[in-house]
Amino acid sequence: MDPTFRLVVIGIVVLIAIGVIWYIVTRFLVNIGAKEVGIKERRYFGRRMPQGRVVATDGEVGLQADVLKPGLHFVMYPVERVVQKVPLVEIGADELGVIEAITQTISRVNEISAAIAASVEEQASVTQSISENMQVAAKGVTDINANMKDIAEATKSVDDSTRKVRDASRALA
Repeated sequence: MDPTFRLVVIGIVVLIAIGVIWYIVTRFLVNIGAKEVGIKERRYFGRRMPQGRVVATDGEVGLQADVLKPGLHFVMYPVERVVQKVPLVEIGADELGVIEAITQTISRVNEISAAIAASVEEQASVTQSISENMQVAAKGVTDINANMKDIAEATKSVDDSTRKVRDASRALA
């Protein structure tokens, strides 16, 4: 085997290995900076949160109550993911602090909930409209069926009358 070809194959294998390692590092390992915290979201494999709660605890699906502290963390991607890294804010014992990141997350969840509620309401309205249209169509089919019966009876009557006229014409001739 040609040494150049062997080097090319080794180079390709090394590049693929580096790509796999890079994928693992960027998906499963998360580095939180010294002055940051990470907000984590559990996406799959957990209980649903009770109605009205926005922060998940005890293995529930949703934004997690526990945050990632500074350092390197293993995240069970794609079951969990880091939604956002936010600056760490130190609040002294005699100071008042406002938690902006949670407020923004709650606002985002409220927007999504409102959009879902509007979609559900619109879907219910469309379903009601379809149901009404189906009832009107069913009544139309019933009316057409009744009219077809009347037409069949009228056709039979015309046929009987035509037969009588023909018989009477033959009798006169």
